[in-house]
Amino acid sequence: MDNNIIYNIKGLDKLVNLQWLDLSFNLIEKIEGLEKLTKLTDLSLYSNNISQITGLETLVNLNVLSLGSNKFTDFVEPIRYLYNLRLQNLQVLKMSENPFSKTKDHEYKLYAIAFLSKLKYLDYELIDDEAR
Repeated sequence: MDNNIIYNIKGLDKLVNLQWLDLSFNLIEKIEGLEKLTKLTDLSLYSNNISQITGLETLVNLNVLSLGSNKFTDFVEPIRYLYNLRLQNLQVLKMSENPFSKTKDHEYKLYAIAFLSKLKYLDYELIDDEAR
């Protein structure tokens, strides 16, 4: 991993009032260093090398989370992790374009809708009553 990327991510803890953060296209392998960003409402980690969700426990105000185009081979654990966080404001989730979505896209969408009942948009598409 590039040292500049590590430095930038570790320096985020000083931005305690940050509400929107886009770390897309940064070769990030692990979510870390976000613990003090409790006011964060929008987090994009699109197109990185993340294979497991961790480190989001303090992001209680998260409304938008983008994890598309990463290295998730399964959708069950990430969805369960988000469900266990009980994020009251999470309304938008993007996880498509991960390895699992090539074969299990329909299953993933149904699973996400069932477990994350407050979602309004999944992969930037409105969740309609029929899908719910």
